[in-house]
Amino acid sequence: MKRVFSVAALVLAAGSLSACGGGPGADAPTDASVEDFCAGFIETFEVISSSEDEINAKDAADALAEAGTPEDISDEEREGFEIFVEALDGIGNGASQEDVEDADEFPEDEADKGTAFIEYASTTCQDQLAESVTG
Repeated sequence: MKRVFSVAALVLAAGSLSACGGGPGADAPTDASVEDFCAGFIETFEVISSSEDEINAKDAADALAEAGTPEDISDEEREGFEIFVEALDGIGNGASQEDVEDADEFPEDEADKGTAFIEYASTTCQDQLAESVTG
C-alpha cells in the first residue's frame, strides 16, 4: 500500500490543472467494470511507482482513460479521476521522478477530489493492489 500513496502524491504534486478543461479523462467511459477499472489503475500504479529512469506518465494516463470508471463512482471521485488522468498526461512520457516532484501543487479543492479518487480506487481495487504488490 505504500506505493499507492506514491501515486496519491502524484495527484497532489502534479501541475496546476483544471478538471473543467475537458482533458483526456473527461471522455473516459463511465460504465467500466470494476475489473477493467482496477486493471487500468494498477497499470498506472505500476508505471508511476516504477524505478525506471523514465516514467511514461502519458501512456499510463491513456491506459486509465481507456479503462474509465465504474458507474458507482461519486461525482467528486470522478472529477478526481479526470484530474489524475490530466495530471499524468501533462507530465508526459520520459519524465523523471524529479519532474514529478518539481511539479506545482493543485489548488486545494482539486487536491481534495484527487484524494477522493485515490481513496476510491484504493478501496475498490484493494485485492488487486495487494496481489500486484506481493505477486
